[in-house]
Amino acid sequence: MNRFTLFILSVLVLFSSLLSQEAQVTNVVVAQRTDGSKLVDITYDITEDAVFCFYSIEVQMSLDNSENFTPISQLSGDVGLGIEWGNDKYILWNLGEEFPNIFFNDAVIRIIAEGQIFCAVTFDFVTLPEGEFTYLNGNGDDNGVIFINYTFKIMKYEVTNAEYTEYLIAAYDDGLVQIAGNSVTGHYPGDEYIAEGDYTYYALGEPNDAYNLGRISWNGTTFIVTPGYGDHPVTYVSWFGAWAMGDYYGLRLPNKYEWQWAAIGNTGFYFPWGYNISGENANYRDSGDPWDNGTTPVNYFGVNGEGPFGVRDMTGNVGEWNSTCADNSDSINKCYHSLGNYSSNGENPFNLYIFRNSYYYPTDIQDDKGFRLAKTIIN
Repeated sequence: MNRFTLFILSVLVLFSSLLSQEAQVTNVVVAQRTDGSKLVDITYDITEDAVFCFYSIEVQMSLDNSENFTPISQLSGDVGLGIEWGNDKYILWNLGEEFPNIFFNDAVIRIIAEGQIFCAVTFDFVTLPEGEFTYLNGNGDDNGVIFINYTFKIMKYEVTNAEYTEYLIAAYDDGLVQIAGNSVTGHYPGDEYIAEGDYTYYALGEPNDAYNLGRISWNGTTFIVTPGYGDHPVTYVSWFGAWAMGDYYGLRLPNKYEWQWAAIGNTGFYFPWGYNISGENANYRDSGDPWDNGTTPVNYFGVNGEGPFGVRDMTGNVGEWNSTCADNSDSINKCYHSLGNYSSNGENPFNLYIFRNSYYYPTDIQDDKGFRLAKTIIN
């Protein structure tokens, strides 16, 4: 009886062009049974990924010291299409049937997991009723009573790095975004304030550990998220990049009135929950959270960071782009943006008031600017 000997020389990290860096194949163990059955048991783990939920799993073998690999076919178990991430994955290889009467020495086995299916785009929305409230602008202009005469929905949380990465991967695959140096660019059709043209959506780069900021980068084949920051709000995104994601999913940026209505309703509060703020409510400079002086995961503060309608994290963490733009004397007009963010000084609570806002160039890309999306509900 021939004896089949297999040696595992390395644990394989994902190779596919459709993968996020966070996902890895780990703890690969290959063991041939000693009962003469010529069966081989293979176990492995797939770590959780920020973008993909299902994978295509392939097992390959090399007989020339990893110079060349060929697929193995006589397999059953957690192999093929639709395999979820998780631990203790199991594959049974019928080695004797695939290679009868052949002796292998120093064979190398590797597992390739290719990202197959995105985690479903399941943004969590809050529905806002129509209503009247006193709009406040920290700059003192445009204050007055506003009546929103329609219902709309708005994201409960800010758009995360993982969600924006998923959008970029899909949009790149559809030919809607391009890589230009360290930038992701795309087309804007133009409106009454901003000219049609190609603009930077996102500034690619490496994470900034000093400020606890995750980044999205490009590895030559796909977009990847800094491990551990998939659930943090996306930053380094321009107004155009925020608009583009909304347009892709049939959503839009909220205007400045909708945004403030969602934050405080008609309460007149300075903050979504009342008139005072502490490190139990929001993320700001020296607030004391584990990611201090950088972004926190969305919903880190739970109900403590919630407004009257249930929308969360609308002060602190990152400021948010709005859809409202205005005429400006410069060559490009400006668009609205809330100001209270993780770098705001909590010793002066005014810096974090809901009505602290300003107009910025839509091309601005900074480490404290993010967004959330909305949609009008047609009854």
